Amino acid sequence: MKQPRLVPSKRIRHPAVRSLLAIPFCEGEFAMPPSASSPIPPDEGTIARWKERIRTSTLANYHHEMGMALARCGEGNAAVPAFQRALGADPTRFGSGIMLAELLRGRGETAAAEAVVNGLRAIDGDAEALGLLEIAESLLNLNRLKNAQDQIRQAAALGTRALEVRADVLVAVASELNGGSAYTEACDWLNSFPFLVNHAQAEGERGWALFFAGQAERAEPVLRHALELDQDLRPGSPHYLLGQIERRRLNIPAALSHFTAYVERHPTGSLSFYARVFIAQMQLLGGEPQAALTALDAMALPGVPEPVALRAMVHLSLGNKAAADTDAGATIRDTGNESWLRLFAGIVRLSQGRTADALKLLPDRAYPWAAPALSRLGRACAFLAQQNTDEARRLVQTVRQEEAEATPLALAQLGPLAAPLRSSFPELG
Repeated sequence: MKQPRLVPSKRIRHPAVRSLLAIPFCEGEFAMPPSASSPIPPDEGTIARWKERIRTSTLANYHHEMGMALARCGEGNAAVPAFQRALGADPTRFGSGIMLAELLRGRGETAAAEAVVNGLRAIDGDAEALGLLEIAESLLNLNRLKNAQDQIRQAAALGTRALEVRADVLVAVASELNGGSAYTEACDWLNSFPFLVNHAQAEGERGWALFFAGQAERAEPVLRHALELDQDLRPGSPHYLLGQIERRRLNIPAALSHFTAYVERHPTGSLSFYARVFIAQMQLLGGEPQAALTALDAMALPGVPEPVALRAMVHLSLGNKAAADTDAGATIRDTGNESWLRLFAGIVRLSQGRTADALKLLPDRAYPWAAPALSRLGRACAFLAQQNTDEARRLVQTVRQEEAEATPLALAQLGPLAAPLRSSFPELG
């Protein structure tokens, strides 16, 4: 059965532009815009050269991508002048050179093709490998992942220097694989380039893949290593995922620290909304229901069920039964049958003594990261209320076998409702 998402349904794609890191700045030139706080401001000549590099790189990128699109459509003759214009704007646009040489060979112009390749080699001995990586980048932008991987493998056969220079392209492939839920393949891809172990974004993608492949124990040290390499790593998933790992353990201070770090560093990030939801949950479980309520009220917009579902639990903890019932009803109305958010409505129904309704909302299944152990233990509470001790015991045993680590988190969410469960099954702790 498909698991609930704690992340957006689509990852942010690799941008369809050439990385600034790939722009061939000369030694002594600024590789990034000069800082406004720099004690020694750059002279006008340096600024002019920097602007020219950006201009030529942007122009070359435009013509290169146009050539790639034309070549993909089978318009090879039209692609030739596009690649020529790209090289004219930026002679270090090696991908354009490789594509141009390939098209010229296809037209029987072997000598012209060799002249292009020799010109590239004269600029950089690794020009062919770098060019193949640029082509791979363009293929990613055209949604041709497998073709991009083939280009990278060809580049790898020529040596590792170019791969290290354009490690961003290798990481972009892993990001695409993760975005398509091919987590094992993403790990295998990253493992095939050992030098990436010291690349922050690569470690972030590796940790993401391990986490969603159900290997959180292996993911944790990788995610921590990614943050050691770059505390401000974008898109920032290490902080978010470590927050989930600590939340599952009911390590409230650590979970809050990671979720808060994500929001502070990436306030408009793709995971910011979810991080804020779980900050509110940790505040509630940490004894700060009013802070949680304030945060959830600010997030509870029309058509956004997550804050409303969790707010029902806050109202329940504050003894505001009418408000809890209202939010539970809205959650049931606004979510599908498979939604993990319905578990909170089920707990509200359990608190109302409506055990039959609670059982409908608390299925016998796992929600590994959204609400681990909560559904089964809540269901066990409902069966105990109906004097069905055997079924309650079976559910408890299942939790102990499959979700033991998350038991404290689930019991904390159940609060006083878990008292009969604790007395009947002291092994729960």
